[in-house]
Amino acid sequence: MAILPMKQPSMAASILVFLGAAVFFLVSADENAFIGVNIGTDISNMPNPTQVVALLKSQNIGHARLFDADSAMLLALANSGIQVIVSVPNDQLPRIGQSNSTAANWVARNIVAHVPATNITAVAVGSEVLSAIPNAAPVLVSALKFIHAALLAANLNSQIKVSTPHSSSIILKTLFRLHKPSSQDVGPVMVPLLKFLQCTGSYLMLNGYPYYDYMQSNGVIPLDYALFRPLPPNKEAVDANTLLHYTNISTSPMCRSRDRDRLAIKR
Repeated sequence: MAILPMKQPSMAASILVFLGAAVFFLVSADENAFIGVNIGTDISNMPNPTQVVALLKSQNIGHARLFDADSAMLLALANSGIQVIVSVPNDQLPRIGQSNSTAANWVARNIVAHVPATNITAVAVGSEVLSAIPNAAPVLVSALKFIHAALLAANLNSQIKVSTPHSSSIILKTLFRLHKPSSQDVGPVMVPLLKFLQCTGSYLMLNGYPYYDYMQSNGVIPLDYALFRPLPPNKEAVDANTLLHYTNISTSPMCRSRDRDRLAIKR
């Protein structure tokens, strides 16, 4: 997943990339780069939380994203020094997006109960809602606002940011003209969402699957672009308005998130 801080008056050039289900990393002009891991508990033969945290510390991994708000894992992460992103699962999103009190209860149970011992730095509300569960899209921004309001009431809003991960394919499909424009217009959701992120100083989050994006593009996306390798100028993605060049799959979403129709790939 990629996280791009939204700062007034313009976006900062910083992106946190979650690659598939395993790892993520930060590329930023404003913050120190780091590598972290994604942690899901809904798997077989899962090590116990204490073992997981011990493994993270032994590998000097200081950042983790939980796919849920597993209480045992949050307790194990307490006093570990690891920075944690906690997630609201998709099946809980509709209730939270329709009820301020439900959001407040979720924050009290899964966030307030664990800080400051557990260093929670962000809440990811749902995952790829616009593409995975579009029927929940109308309540997505409300869910973010309700979670943020609960954090504000607990005086945690400056420490813990709120956002929602999107599929990078939403941007890449238009960037590389892989498909005709979708009949589903995400503008009515994305515009207020981006305004919320900017007003709260939060992040634009993207789930990145470079291999799948490359394979599904039928050769349109260059392999080196998906592997974060340098491209020759004639293969780079170019912003038609600014003529800025984007050399790999992690940098182009910064511009594309502002205007889905700006970039064109130079063939």
